[in-house]
Amino acid sequence: MSERYGLAGKDFLGDFIEKARRDGLSEALSDCRKEFPGFLNRFNNGLIDSYLAFAVDDCDRVLEVGCGYGALSMKLSDICDRVTAVDVNEKCAELTELRAEDEGRENVEVVAGNAAEMDFDDNFDAAYMVGVLEWIPVSTNSEDPRESQREFLEHVNDQLDEGGKVVIGIENRFGAQYFLGWKDHNGLWGTNLLPRKLANAYSKLRGKGGYEVYTHSRKGYEELLEESGFENVKFYAPLRSYRFPRFMVPLEKLRYFFSNVFVPENRKQGVGAKMFSLLPSWFLGFFAPHYVIVGERQ
Repeated sequence: MSERYGLAGKDFLGDFIEKARRDGLSEALSDCRKEFPGFLNRFNNGLIDSYLAFAVDDCDRVLEVGCGYGALSMKLSDICDRVTAVDVNEKCAELTELRAEDEGRENVEVVAGNAAEMDFDDNFDAAYMVGVLEWIPVSTNSEDPRESQREFLEHVNDQLDEGGKVVIGIENRFGAQYFLGWKDHNGLWGTNLLPRKLANAYSKLRGKGGYEVYTHSRKGYEELLEESGFENVKFYAPLRSYRFPRFMVPLEKLRYFFSNVFVPENRKQGVGAKMFSLLPSWFLGFFAPHYVIVGERQ
């Protein structure tokens, strides 16, 4: 997968790590509070705890692919005996390692490299990938992005114990936000809504190169995981997003959630919840902005 830095650029991360090693991580975080609040939101993401609900019982060893700034890996280390955190971006891996050292988390192992090319000595009870699967085709330079995603998931499946889980956080190709003007990963509006060949031609025409960053519909993800050797595939709607999930709602329970569970914090949320409570769950699930997907190794 390509070297991505999340909200922070390469120079920022390099300077931040240098300062953290010199002055301490707490001091470095304090200094960037005003300069880069978006970085702090992801670094100190308390809502990422919601993913822990999908950890297997008696979790021994867990893999996180694309650990980023280490927020989820640190949380997983609280409930699992060993955590292997992998990121293709050397600066992100270095930051996660620094964070683990600073917090005294000796059960976190950090590896810089492409997980698609790695084989591990022991299998895992679970593998997490949040905001990663869509970028896999970029790392392989594949002429068939979907096939590269299938091969990667199959590779992850091989690294899991029998009954092990894969947990994926990702956008829905047909999420409502895209019909309201939200841009695709390539910075263009609408390419994810187009047939793939047309999206590829349009992306090239607009100077963005070939269309490689694939997201899918619910059915598309389900087929992809089943072809990769996963079963019992379940879908959840992460609210507000897969990166900041305050709630994880099964798609079939969305209408009930908005009718009976959700407590709006303001009038705008109240109006939205009332509108959603009138729509069938299948409709809400089809257009959900993001999915969290859980599958089990066959």
